[in-house]
Amino acid sequence: MDPPWPLDTPAVKSAILWPPPTMYKRFFDLRERPFKLVPNPAYLFLSRGHEEALAHLSYALAEGDGFVAIIGEVGTGKTLLCRTFLDSLDDQVEAAYVFNPRLDGRELLRTINDELGIDATGETTKELIDELNRFLIDRHQKGSRVLVLIDEAQNLSAEVLEQLRLLSNLETRDAKLLQIILVGQPELGDLLDSHELRQLAQRITLSCYLAPLSRRDSGRYIAHRVAVASQGRPVSFSRAALRAIHRFSGGVPRLINIAADRALLAAYVAGRRRVSGGIARQAVAELRDGGHGRGASGWAAVARGAAVVAVAVAAAVAVARYPTLGDPSPELTDGAPPAATADNRAASPLADATSPPPAPPAPAATEAVSAPEAPATATEAAGEVDTPPALSDLLRTTTPRASRVASLRAALAAWGLPAAIPTALGAETDDAAFFRGAAAAAGLKLRRVDADLARLARLDVPAILELRLPDNPLPRYLTLVRIDGEVLTLRADGLGGGTAEATVAPEALNWYWTGTAYLPWRDFVSINATVPESGGPTAVRKIKQLLAAIGLPPPADTGRYDDHTRALIEQLQASHGLQPDGVVGALTKICLYNESPGLRIPHLNAATLVEATP
Repeated sequence: MDPPWPLDTPAVKSAILWPPPTMYKRFFDLRERPFKLVPNPAYLFLSRGHEEALAHLSYALAEGDGFVAIIGEVGTGKTLLCRTFLDSLDDQVEAAYVFNPRLDGRELLRTINDELGIDATGETTKELIDELNRFLIDRHQKGSRVLVLIDEAQNLSAEVLEQLRLLSNLETRDAKLLQIILVGQPELGDLLDSHELRQLAQRITLSCYLAPLSRRDSGRYIAHRVAVASQGRPVSFSRAALRAIHRFSGGVPRLINIAADRALLAAYVAGRRRVSGGIARQAVAELRDGGHGRGASGWAAVARGAAVVAVAVAAAVAVARYPTLGDPSPELTDGAPPAATADNRAASPLADATSPPPAPPAPAATEAVSAPEAPATATEAAGEVDTPPALSDLLRTTTPRASRVASLRAALAAWGLPAAIPTALGAETDDAAFFRGAAAAAGLKLRRVDADLARLARLDVPAILELRLPDNPLPRYLTLVRIDGEVLTLRADGLGGGTAEATVAPEALNWYWTGTAYLPWRDFVSINATVPESGGPTAVRKIKQLLAAIGLPPPADTGRYDDHTRALIEQLQASHGLQPDGVVGALTKICLYNESPGLRIPHLNAATLVEATP
């Protein structure tokens, strides 16, 4: 689409670019841009999850624990947490920091040795380990501790993780010589749950899960970063702006940074020191449009910028969004699943029903249907939401801890499994680790997703939903066990000695559901890897056999992940609402099994509902 004015004027050129740094910082009284995408420890915001993770790391270091695992979704601040922790270490600790380790076993050893400042020229694994062992013994005798922190550890192969386990055998009779911290995305948890790495999993003494921020913490996060960057009175964000940014980001800090940064730019262009809901929604709409000025909303932003630069007149322009018919681009990925955002809401009757009545639309030619803000009401202005009583009453009859047990039991029952939960998963275990551990004890895997009801329906397995009451920030859980048209069935087993069940419409659930869900699932043929990143020939053969079983036969049943196999996987992913990236992780495996004949899988949709048997 061509703009209705020439693009070669100085005013328009300068409006397309980021405003001059000096002018921008002076306008908002900032030392620097507060939402830059760099892991600066000065901007660390300690949510409850980050506090717990730092406490886990400090405790493990003090106690000399061999292995620690920190798991979190993409963009939840894992790298920033790592650097903050490393910056806090004293002179008695020497650390090797390994980032994005797509390395084989020998390359990883060389990297560790090089980071610790010791000889990394050995040609064999034995030479490298011997050099490391001599260094560790020397440091132990001097009273120092040595740790290796591996970020993006989900990229390690099973063979390299086994190599790390062997490194943990470097010890004296009373102490570990080397402590290892693994930080990664949920795929790391899938690897550690695999049968071949059970010895390593048993050595992980502490684990913690970094969840996206709640709406309240998202607002505190934005205020914190603005306060750190400000040198005078901080720019403010209205409640409506914070709500729009949280809806877009799903509470993922990286996406919050992107949306808040764009909102500040829009406020600067409009000559406003306060980011209003309208400005934030405009910024989010432009991000949904690709962030490159495409479509009517993009050209409108250029027009507003040109006006400000040319004549220094602040103007607020109201724009309308025309929702696109049909499904948006698939967004759930297996290699790196993003959090649910407002623009991830699929354009289907079910997806539309999950949102309250929309705000007035504005032109954006390529924008996907989103979950608009709820209409303003007197109760909302008071910080409350008027919610349907049936589900509200059920949630108020339980506690966060009791609800997670009851929802897990309901999920296991849907799979035809006994509701035995290990006593080791006590009250102090965080929710994600609780669900993962209980699922593993029952022989299931667990995948956390941030999505919408339309995409849960396409994944088509029971899902434990994270719910929040409007007047209580602590999460409660119920299991979605059935979707029958516009009727959703939620269940919890063991509340009040029996099964508690509620049927609700999608729009009613939307008042409570945070967008986070936990999917217990069965890996029927044990594909214990993310293919092709860390999967060997055996995993690839199993994938090809499953493809053949569902009528998509690859050309040859070999152990090579060839282009044709990738194309078939991408076809399958697209048909199930996943991003067609060819990466076979947990979500793609779920879809493969759902398509496979003869497997006893409990389904959500009434049309495909099958009762599972043990």
